[in-house]
Amino acid sequence: MKNVFKTVIEKGDYDLTALIKKIDTYHIEGKITDEERNELCSQARVSPKAQYNYDTEIEKLWEAVRALQKNETNNGATEDIPEWKQPTGAHDAYITGNVMRYTDGKVYVSMIDNNVWSPDTYPAGWEVVEE
Repeated sequence: MKNVFKTVIEKGDYDLTALIKKIDTYHIEGKITDEERNELCSQARVSPKAQYNYDTEIEKLWEAVRALQKNETNNGATEDIPEWKQPTGAHDAYITGNVMRYTDGKVYVSMIDNNVWSPDTYPAGWEVVEE
């Protein structure tokens, strides 16, 4: 049985959590020894293929959020967008996703929480969603 696990590990195309669980099951059933279990688990942790590309997925999620935010501001309700107001503290600071119309006439969405800066002061904290 150890050789079967080694073959799977060598191929590298496996879910680490599922494989470790199967190794543990065979160990509990007495089909592999403590030493074999430890060796297989160590090898399995070294070379699994990533099941998920988190960086790409996170970027796709942010793109979707930004698209939704742009749609919310472009559905004919732009006159309902509040004008920029300088926050005086945490109680009225802008949070991620808050939309406002700045003094330059552009509509911005806050890209960070606790945003007390204007788009002029801290441009990285804002993204233009409507010119």
